[in-house]
Amino acid sequence: MLLESRIIQTGWYKSPLVGSVRITPSGIPGDTQVNTKTHGGPDRAVCFYAKDNYVYWEGILGRALPTTAAFGENFTVAGLLEPDVCVGDVLAIGNALLQVTQPRNPCHKIPARYSRPQMAIEMLSSGRTGFFCRVLSEGDVEAGESFYLEHRTLGAPSIAEVNRVIFDRSDVGGAQRVLAIEGIADALVARLAARLSLLR
Repeated sequence: MLLESRIIQTGWYKSPLVGSVRITPSGIPGDTQVNTKTHGGPDRAVCFYAKDNYVYWEGILGRALPTTAAFGENFTVAGLLEPDVCVGDVLAIGNALLQVTQPRNPCHKIPARYSRPQMAIEMLSSGRTGFFCRVLSEGDVEAGESFYLEHRTLGAPSIAEVNRVIFDRSDVGGAQRVLAIEGIADALVARLAARLSLLR
């Protein structure tokens, strides 16, 4: 992948897996993260992106996207849009249980892949970021299986709402509401807590 004539290492170019695949607290075996400091880890074990968002980006980019993993996600899903998924949601697929931890934070590899320098900001401002999950109970899954909502915390903010709070640095109340929800990623806690401390 090239950006400003530099070569960028990435694990973005994924292929669909056939048959049963084990999801573990470390993620999916064989799914390599080039930079483990900012990618992967228990709170970002697997990444989801809604296929429904592809049409929007195809209109912005003026080109067709790959049919799956166009944004480096592990799961390209029908539904599970950002306004419909809440931080802390527990999702069941196959015999695995996953918990939604945070929105995906778009990085420089998205603009690099699509030769659109402003695309990371566009993803965040549009709210079409996708989201990460931790693995509460590892298990086996297959392509085509459905996800089921096992649990939702009353009053939990949606991924879309969290994206709005991240983008709007002046929303102190929103940041406080997000921090009050059990299950959010440690990195998001640190980010929002640091913001609030600067506003005191």
